[in-house]
Amino acid sequence: MSACWGHNNRTVAVRIPPADPHARRIEHRIAGADSNPYLVLAAVLAGVLHGLEHDLEPPPPVSGDACRVPAAPLPCTWPEALSAFDREGVLSLRLGRRLVELYRLSRISEHERFRREVSDIDLAWYLPVL
Repeated sequence: MSACWGHNNRTVAVRIPPADPHARRIEHRIAGADSNPYLVLAAVLAGVLHGLEHDLEPPPPVSGDACRVPAAPLPCTWPEALSAFDREGVLSLRLGRRLVELYRLSRISEHERFRREVSDIDLAWYLPVL
């Protein structure tokens, strides 16, 4: 998935569904079911506020298949995501440096625990039963 948005487009990262102006909302389509919804919402709102305060213009909305439109790719691996996490300092500014650093450290620890696990497929491929 890439960093893109669109109106009523289910292939984009951020979707603006059709609605009356008083009922308009955004759909953040990247966060998984295992995400903390409060942290996701806080991060999205921090980004929105940052854009509004700095008069940042979003790129044009994507129509059609977002996978076929060139856009900035989002991190696909845990190390890439950790490297990109709060690179601009927007989250530290809005949510507090301590919270962001503790969250980053907890994800590093979680990734290290994950990497130490030997998966069933690794066992089947590299240690076949004799």
